Amino acid sequence: MIFFNEFFVFSMLIASLLYWFAVPSKFRATFITSTSICALAWLQPIFTVILIGLIFAVYLAGLQIAKEDNQKVKKLMTTLISLTIFLLLGKYAHAIFTKIFSQEVFFFKMIIVPLGISYLSFKLIAFVIDVYRGIITNFKFMELLCFIVFLPTFPAGPIERFQNFESKHETTFNSSSYISGLKRIIIGYFKKVVLINLFLTEYLIKYLQPELLSNIGWDLPASKIIIFLLGALLYSYLDLSSYADIAIGYSKLFGYNIIEDMNLPIFRSNLSQYWNCWHISLSSWCRNYIYFPVLGSTRRNNFALYSSFIIMGLWHNLTINWILWGLWHASGLILFSKWSKIKKKFFKKHKKFKNIMPRPVGYTLGVSLTCLYSSLGFAFIFVEGMGSQLQNSLGALQLILSIFI
Repeated sequence: MIFFNEFFVFSMLIASLLYWFAVPSKFRATFITSTSICALAWLQPIFTVILIGLIFAVYLAGLQIAKEDNQKVKKLMTTLISLTIFLLLGKYAHAIFTKIFSQEVFFFKMIIVPLGISYLSFKLIAFVIDVYRGIITNFKFMELLCFIVFLPTFPAGPIERFQNFESKHETTFNSSSYISGLKRIIIGYFKKVVLINLFLTEYLIKYLQPELLSNIGWDLPASKIIIFLLGALLYSYLDLSSYADIAIGYSKLFGYNIIEDMNLPIFRSNLSQYWNCWHISLSSWCRNYIYFPVLGSTRRNNFALYSSFIIMGLWHNLTINWILWGLWHASGLILFSKWSKIKKKFFKKHKKFKNIMPRPVGYTLGVSLTCLYSSLGFAFIFVEGMGSQLQNSLGALQLILSIFI
């Protein structure tokens, strides 16, 4: 990951100071864009050329989609299909060629395999849909280029929206915002380097995970499985939030206030609150561009919810286990919604029971159940590598059932 290259850290700090104190304000957008492109070209030169060509093509497509004519939907669908193909090729061409040739293919691994392909693809898809909806009306190629290649958010998000990128940008140096950015960067590196790499990786990934995966069966102690899965939840939370902290921190150094991606989801008392606070940029993206369009066309809430979470799972990886992970969380949200309606009716009819449980107890119970449910979903992810996709899926289900049987 580019964030953990010492030269990158030093360069970003120097670039941020030059940005504010040496570069005239009218050239700052050009400075950060060219700096980002140079960094990407240093890492993956051929992909950088492909990326700039893709952004220009999407820009031209956006101009066509913005026109009011009877070909508008066709233009949108053509662009979306093209971007989806680009995403699939970027994520899986390397794996396909490696399987064909039974070894790593240097050309794909070192030059073509794109950085941040999932994030930039979703940002471009959101851009063309918002142009189609009329949310974005005025845009220039250089603005779109800066938005996509902006180095702090390029490799690992968050998935910011085009219309928010410039609107939340500070045009004058703000010392408190700059210091806040430095603090977020330090927190992010601490999470990743100390908490994850030194502690959780050593215990969870190197010790506990291999032991569990090599002995999956009905005789595994439930306590050890629960510890492992709660550890997987904590690992995933710290990992995602560390990258978000670093990206948001570096963005602040250049005056850009990027969308938050985590808001303490592991302290939320139900699954709905949890998903309003976990990977916020991705869940918001799926809500705006999958859930609402599907709901509007089908009028079926559950179908729209399952569609959103399946896409969210496939965005991470094209495997059965990630699909099952999506189904798990969608099912949990549907069950929670039904339970909330039943509880509301019950308390409306029996008001004397409404405050029978002290609020701290109810909150603690809710947080515990939410974390447990979410952690069970990580069983589908942390068993990958056992064998075939079917073996991975069966292993995950067996791991979950082992707790209760």
